[in-house]
Amino acid sequence: VDKTVESRAKYAKGDVIAYTITITNPNRIAIVYHVVDTLDDGLVFVEAGSTEGYAIDGQTVSWNVTVGNNSEVNITLMALINASEINLTNTVTAGNTTRSLNNTDNVTIIVNNLANITVTKIANINDDGIVAYGDIIDYVICVENYGPDTARNVTVVDSLPEGLEFVS
Repeated sequence: VDKTVESRAKYAKGDVIAYTITITNPNRIAIVYHVVDTLDDGLVFVEAGSTEGYAIDGQTVSWNVTVGNNSEVNITLMALINASEINLTNTVTAGNTTRSLNNTDNVTIIVNNLANITVTKIANINDDGIVAYGDIIDYVICVENYGPDTARNVTVVDSLPEGLEFVS
């Protein structure tokens, strides 16, 4: 059994991703394989494709798939990412009546944290916008996160323009 996941630059909470499970039968006769895919807790089952149907029980999806002699069958499994800042591992096992479920493959994806940071800076100067030499200007810098995830290790750098001196 072989398992792959669609390749993306980033995976994020709320994305629906497609896994492909390939069952190869190198034998000279057709074999019915029992395939079991256990979804990580950070994944939610969406749908699965197979000509022979599937069963789902909690985080476990299973199929009985007939694979012809010297051929392979591909199964597609769609899952929603319901976690962030985590490594999600999805494991599949396959076997048949003569071999137990001992053929295993897994795929791990890294789900990134998504923060939406805005920074605003306001100066308290008079209404006409004129600043005289020696005036003290107070700035208010506001950093907000519009999510959906927590912003971590945010650094704000405020460079003063020429002609201004930091007071406190």
